[in-house]
Amino acid sequence: MEGTSDISDLEPGADQGKAGPNVHMLLKIVILGVIGFVSVVGNGIALGTLIVYNKQLRVTIYIVIGGLALADIVVAVMNVPDQIIFQADKGELKSETWCKFYGLLYNSCKYIAAFHLVVLGVLRGILLTDRAHHGPTAIHALITCAILWLASLLANIPMISSSIHDSYTNRCVVAFGEKKDPVSLQSRDTVAEERYTILSAAFSYFLPLVLIIIIYLFTGYMSKRFFEDSYSLRERRMSKMISSLIVTFALCRLPSETVSLLWFYQVKNTDMMQALSNDTDKFKVWIHVREYLQILSMFDMAIRPIIYATMSREFGLVYDKVINCTYCKEEEEELPPRLRRRGDEIEEVLHTPLRQNPENQECPDNEPEEIF
Repeated sequence: MEGTSDISDLEPGADQGKAGPNVHMLLKIVILGVIGFVSVVGNGIALGTLIVYNKQLRVTIYIVIGGLALADIVVAVMNVPDQIIFQADKGELKSETWCKFYGLLYNSCKYIAAFHLVVLGVLRGILLTDRAHHGPTAIHALITCAILWLASLLANIPMISSSIHDSYTNRCVVAFGEKKDPVSLQSRDTVAEERYTILSAAFSYFLPLVLIIIIYLFTGYMSKRFFEDSYSLRERRMSKMISSLIVTFALCRLPSETVSLLWFYQVKNTDMMQALSNDTDKFKVWIHVREYLQILSMFDMAIRPIIYATMSREFGLVYDKVINCTYCKEEEEELPPRLRRRGDEIEEVLHTPLRQNPENQECPDNEPEEIF
């Protein structure tokens, strides 16, 4: 969702670079298409895995990953087509109703995804420091995810009234002011814009990242002092997977969030805007840099399914079956190897003949073949 701070980068001068199809437009559309496809399909497989194997994968970390995958799917479905439509200059496909729906869901899922990573950081700390294994259960994880979704959706209800379709830029934007005119500087509430920009960046990136860093510092101190030599292979694998998710989130989002804040405060200086308007080449460079960084900020949604598949045996098994088109085979082949071996052992016990009673073994009238 583009805020009012993003409107100025699309004022007259920016459209001059969109006069016709060009390399930047085609490259952005291709990258966005790949990100959207991988995000929806990859996270859909991860979410489907948890639904199909709901009994075998009843693990708190996997349940939180399911909530994160659902948030990524919603963001990809809402944001990627919007970005592609904008790059292709087909703004008439959007309406006022769509923009309000878009403003609620897209803004909510940004915060939901970020705080799901915070929850994963907490679960990682419990996994590495709770030797008694009396941590949260699957029900606790479900309740936590539900609270995050509900709280974020309720907190973003005011965004419905502020989300409008801007006919000047053909985009869904967040506008403040009595006239809700994102282009006219005289009608814009700059105080409300600044508050929204800061709070949006804080709750979707900086605050979750600070909380994760604090959790990691505490977990690192406790684990090195008391538990460093007691980790199993599974615990180490889970820890690496969560750490990879968090590092990917931090690296992909940092450039975009930093440049967005820098751009907002520079835009407040009208002299700078006048200078950029006079130097159209510099203005175009700023536009391309911002748009590429916004695409980079969505790249973590496509990387996360790859992390699930490579760092989790359970997820990796299902991803392999889908990629190799063997997912629809017999039910026993769909189970993870450990569960399949356990099922074979149970079947072997059930079908093994019971030994004869000792009384029958002592009877000389019994035939040898009946004894054996």
